Amino acid sequence: MQRQLIILLSLLTSLTAFAQKKIQTGSPLPHFSVTDVHGLLVTSDSLAGKKVLLSFTRNAGCPVCNSYVHQLLEYADSFRREGIEVFIVSQSPPRSVKQYIENENLPFRFISDTSDHLYNIFAIEKSMCKEVKSVFHGGLRKRREGMRLYKTKPNFEGSLKTVGADFLIAPDKIIVKAFYGKYVGDRMEVSAILTAFRTLH
Repeated sequence: MQRQLIILLSLLTSLTAFAQKKIQTGSPLPHFSVTDVHGLLVTSDSLAGKKVLLSFTRNAGCPVCNSYVHQLLEYADSFRREGIEVFIVSQSPPRSVKQYIENENLPFRFISDTSDHLYNIFAIEKSMCKEVKSVFHGGLRKRREGMRLYKTKPNFEGSLKTVGADFLIAPDKIIVKAFYGKYVGDRMEVSAILTAFRTLH
């Protein structure tokens, strides 16, 4: 029965595929201009010459996202040594994101995108099927873990259907790796992120 449900969810996911074209590994970084939650300008041009992890989450109140952010936090020193800048995009408003950063003592740069501007540019998917599918891939465990890691849990301020994605950007503004989750909570392994950047010439 469980196998049949997974197959059904996979079919529904394919039938409800979104119209935007996904960013491909090896493609140029799309043009964009936004500000982070502290009002500092972040543009595609400003990332030239940098190694960047651009990670799309749901929002500050998403326990599964919080679990992944804390995985990244465990490697913060490694990112710093390798010269990798981490940008995290959230659907929460700036005030909520800033409270989250302060409460969790996070060293990364956060972008609040309540209008889905960046989410649309990078073709971030919304799929209730993939939200349900996460239950069969450790979703409940990740939720419990994310809840446990919160010092103070923010409100959930975003779409339940948003599926995370990660983009590794080289100094020449080429997408080294584009990773779209197959279900909510499916993220690029941190060790794979470091390996990908270390192999850049």
